[in-house]
Amino acid sequence: MPFHSDIEKWSDLKPNASAVTIGSKSFSFQNLVAQRDELICRIEGQDMRQSLHPFDANVVAVIAENSTQFVSQFLAATFGHNCCLLLSSALKSAQIKSVLDDIRPDLCFPHPSLDHRDPKIVEVGSGTSRDITHVNDDAAKTPFLIGLTSGTTSQPKAFIRNRLSWQVSIERSRSVFDVNEETTTISPGPLAHGLSLYALAETLCAGAHFISMEKFDAAQLVELVKAHEAKRLVLVPTMLSALCKVLEIRNIKLNQITSIVSAGAKLDGALLARARKLMPNVQIFEYYGASELGFVTYAVRQSSSEHDVGKAFPGVELAIRNAEGDDLPKGQSGTVWVKSDLVCDGYVSQYDDAGFVHLDGWASVGDIGALDDEGRLTLDGREGDMIISGGNNIYPSSVEAVLMDFNAVESAVVLGMDDAHLGSKLVAIVFGAKIIKAELLTHCRQSLPSYAMPKVIYQAQSWPMTESGKISKKILMDWLTNNHDQLRQF
Repeated sequence: MPFHSDIEKWSDLKPNASAVTIGSKSFSFQNLVAQRDELICRIEGQDMRQSLHPFDANVVAVIAENSTQFVSQFLAATFGHNCCLLLSSALKSAQIKSVLDDIRPDLCFPHPSLDHRDPKIVEVGSGTSRDITHVNDDAAKTPFLIGLTSGTTSQPKAFIRNRLSWQVSIERSRSVFDVNEETTTISPGPLAHGLSLYALAETLCAGAHFISMEKFDAAQLVELVKAHEAKRLVLVPTMLSALCKVLEIRNIKLNQITSIVSAGAKLDGALLARARKLMPNVQIFEYYGASELGFVTYAVRQSSSEHDVGKAFPGVELAIRNAEGDDLPKGQSGTVWVKSDLVCDGYVSQYDDAGFVHLDGWASVGDIGALDDEGRLTLDGREGDMIISGGNNIYPSSVEAVLMDFNAVESAVVLGMDDAHLGSKLVAIVFGAKIIKAELLTHCRQSLPSYAMPKVIYQAQSWPMTESGKISKKILMDWLTNNHDQLRQF
């Protein structure tokens, strides 16, 4: 199992040491193992003969929320031959029902969002404590997690991940990010999503204390760092920006933070500079990955002018290929392909817009990018995100990067809207209190060809966010269509 033996080791070596703290509740390593074992006994006491799914595992559905109860449920649902179907508590009841109908788990831990009248939902009853038997290494390639992708535009897809992919991944990431027994980590995002869930497993395996929040609050995060003398933060850029804002308002610094790991969106130069000033002892890691691919690249950010997403993660090979599958030379853009033992086993179902392709040991989710002579990867966007405007192929992320190079722009999104003349016209939405339109346009003209210049620019009063902390492009498009008052045209 990816993390159970490590957690048990720490339970033996330091049983009373803090393992997990979320909100006002905390588990020691000994408490955590005991809670897990009780739930394992409850699972194993159930009749699995009603199984209708095709997986060689006992599929246990868990509704993820930020609580210590969820942590013990997740551990029990991934133990032995169990496979956790991970669902977010933020999903609507109809969405949860749709996933359950599609995957048909054996069991489901009770949760208020579940329809207990549905005969397919089997609540786990009480169990008795007993010794728990481990599954041997032969089970390494069996499924342990069915998760849902988290996108900003499309419906989530269910992917399958095997035990070995996380075993290998955790070994490498602990080395890359220098996580050890002393690395108290706070990851304030939702545990339903990969960034925080993985940070939980990674931290527990190292024997360190993992801390999260029931709901993100930047001011509360500052107090958590102080109270627990936390050394590491794992979070998305929007949360880092909110933290920096609180520190700036209070005119304080967090000298105890020595490491930040960021993913989910590109870190812009202005935010990097703010974070370094407010946390002067910090080393900032940024990584690019995908639910389907695992880690792809990483970088240690030393300056504020880097547009790449780093070099290949240990054990990962990269290739840039054209539509015919031919390797492209350095500096030329094409589809990013990854060869890695961190890649998932595929999707549960066939999707009309499925972007994950696995071919001859290489995998791709359709991201477009280029490699430089030193092996650094720069991303241009994703195949499905490309906008064709006036016959020109434009990747929004390349325009967004130029917008965010302007000092007054804190964040930016570029979308394509239907246009009778151009087919699609580029619309930019920027956020920042001191943006002067004329200066922004001058800046863009210096870096963008005329066809890639936004035809309309809006200033956002706030950003609509997904649960995982990304800007929701779907909601932004609705705002544009309906002239929402949170968008003001320049």
